[in-house]
Amino acid sequence: ETSTKVETKETKHSHRKKRKYNETYLKYGFTFTEINNEQRPMCVISNEHLASESMKPAKLKRHLDTNHSSCASKPVEYFERLLQSTKKQQSNVEAHVVMKSKYLRASFEGSYQIAKAKKPFTIGEEFALPIAIRMTEVINRQKSTNKLRNIPIA
Repeated sequence: ETSTKVETKETKHSHRKKRKYNETYLKYGFTFTEINNEQRPMCVISNEHLASESMKPAKLKRHLDTNHSSCASKPVEYFERLLQSTKKQQSNVEAHVVMKSKYLRASFEGSYQIAKAKKPFTIGEEFALPIAIRMTEVINRQKSTNKLRNIPIA
């Protein structure tokens, strides 16, 4: 009997109609983000994520009025600029993280080769990295050597 009650509750929640983001919600200072394949409203002022049930104009407006009252009378262009700024910052962070992971991978590969050859790990900093930098300078001039200098060897 208890299992049928649980199943009934689950099916009620799964059949509930999910609201989709509408571009007009930007006038309330909201865009959306996907979390677990579900659109959830995200405030462009505070980057706060709200529950998916809050994807209603009245609830978005209430959030704007209560939490960001100084921005409530701003035109939609203001929120568009905030959204663009947020997207730009996010892409910069993602690019930085990807680059750091590439450096870490390169560091691992170099350290692995040194360990495989049963050489002391200091050979990477003292010998291997300076050789790689000099070889890159000869082939590609200066532009790629700065990237090599960012690889931690240890």
